[in-house]
Amino acid sequence: MATCLTTSTRALAQQGQALTRQAAVASAVQRGGRLRLALADTAAAFAQWRLARVFENPVVTAEYTKSAPQYHLTLDLPFDYPWLRGTRVAAAEATREAARYRYAFERAAVALDADTTYTRALAAQEKLRLSRRNAIDADSLRRIAVARREAGDASDLDVELATVSAGQQANAAAADSLTLVSALLDLETIIGVPTPD
Repeated sequence: MATCLTTSTRALAQQGQALTRQAAVASAVQRGGRLRLALADTAAAFAQWRLARVFENPVVTAEYTKSAPQYHLTLDLPFDYPWLRGTRVAAAEATREAARYRYAFERAAVALDADTTYTRALAAQEKLRLSRRNAIDADSLRRIAVARREAGDASDLDVELATVSAGQQANAAAADSLTLVSALLDLETIIGVPTPD
């Protein structure tokens, strides 16, 4: 049975859709900021690898002096020792491979983070549903205790006890509501939902 958050995030609430687990993971991988940093590192490592493989261009310099000969032409031909160039290219390839592995790790970590946060939000939603039901039941018991007291079947202590219990259940429901809001905000951050201006 596929479950989804019925308490949608702000962006999905505007569209009238509920957020599924697959959509949350896909959005985190596609729009999350954490993965963009790894992508930038991968691109920088690729650029360093390309730079390590190129040969430097020769440089021609023309000069004029007062002493004879007055015109000078200098040609600089950069020469890379093969063993140094090979080492530099190998180091750049290793850096590029490490950046690829980091990108793969970050992608998996982002997906896991989105999946875990989605599960926490789903659990918070179900706990809130249970807490609200318990608060409704506790209020019903309080009303029953009041009716029993008026009928002479219960004491004032029973009514006070039912009132305290109903208040505790209402407080638990309010706390669970805040937990759900916090979990949804964490999920919005992970999946890359823009904040309103």
